[in-house]
Amino acid sequence: MDAEKRKKIVAKLLEAAKNGADAEAQIILAGNNKDYDFVYTHIRNYILKKYVLSEDEKEENLRELAKLSLAKMMKIDPEVLREIDLATPCDKATSESTKTALLLYSIQRDLKLPSNPREYAAVETLSELAAYIVKYI
Repeated sequence: MDAEKRKKIVAKLLEAAKNGADAEAQIILAGNNKDYDFVYTHIRNYILKKYVLSEDEKEENLRELAKLSLAKMMKIDPEVLREIDLATPCDKATSESTKTALLLYSIQRDLKLPSNPREYAAVETLSELAAYIVKYI
């Protein structure tokens, strides 16, 4: 496959991911957003769509989900990605930590959550994120 064709496919995938995540955010905002199970289901869907991961994905850890997404998009083994990332000094910021931080920022913006940096930064799993959303939405 030539580079131009691949570029178009990736652009379509990313557009679909954004649209899917936006739809899940709207469902949370319009629905029973004080119900943990409801929020968990839709924030999980939001993240899986945003990260272009399968609905069958079982991982709960946000950084691990970021790593899986990066590996999928780059078509490399997640452990190889970690080695490459750690070999590139940037004040200890890795691609997975940056992707996770950007995800959390997107969720905060899309769900209009108040700023609470200390508590929000401590969120590490889908379960913790759903609980945080229920608490602050």
